Amino acid sequence: MTFGDIMAQLQRMDAHLDTLFTELYQVNIHVSRIARWQALEASPPPPLVGSDSEAEDDDDVEKLLAYVEQEPSKSMRDALLPSVKALITNKLLRHAEMDVKVSVLSCIIEIVRITAPDALYKDKQMKVSFQLILAVIEDMSNVSTSSYKKVVSILDTIANVKLCLVMLDLECNALVVEMFQSFLKIIRSNHPPTVLSAIDIIMNLVIDESEDISLGLLSSLFAIVRKANQNVSPISWTLGEQIITRINAQLEKIMAPTQKLPSKVE
Repeated sequence: MTFGDIMAQLQRMDAHLDTLFTELYQVNIHVSRIARWQALEASPPPPLVGSDSEAEDDDDVEKLLAYVEQEPSKSMRDALLPSVKALITNKLLRHAEMDVKVSVLSCIIEIVRITAPDALYKDKQMKVSFQLILAVIEDMSNVSTSSYKKVVSILDTIANVKLCLVMLDLECNALVVEMFQSFLKIIRSNHPPTVLSAIDIIMNLVIDESEDISLGLLSSLFAIVRKANQNVSPISWTLGEQIITRINAQLEKIMAPTQKLPSKVE
């Protein structure tokens, strides 16, 4: 490659970044307007240029954020800050419509992915986001909802960036138990492989990185692997059995060897 070719490529990259910054600027403006609209309960803001509906508007925001790579430059981080602040408002996080919650959470998860391992959100804000994740997971039992694909993408991102480990760092023990209960409750054979894989990764990450296993989590696992549940929910039963097998060695840290869980449920 000649020097001229390199310079031409750099110029194209600069032009591409300029375009991306412009798009992010539009996103920041629109997300801020959505937040103000929610706070004032006014008429919804007009969509971004080229969008035909508010639903497409939300998709535009998420697609633009999904396009940003990890470890962004300082200028890129600065461009994201207005969206970071706007998305974490109570009016958006506690919106009555599940589709809005899913769209907001999708954007938050993308921002966490982009800036990992640095945290732009405070601990308290992350805990609120985790509560929203649980609410969204509970809604996954219906695969026909309009936001289902977004939730699948959210789970996949959580697994890939190991966001679930932040729950352990923040000592969100009750939320971890609730998350496991939700997974074991909603998992069914009609979910795509991506969902099953993400759930498996998340649960195993939490188990592997936990210093101990809470009684609440153990109770959830015992309840799901009862013999009576094997026919009622075979996938949940199998997943619970696999998790018990995985944590068997770690349970030795908090239980006497004679109390160690069996690798198979009789």
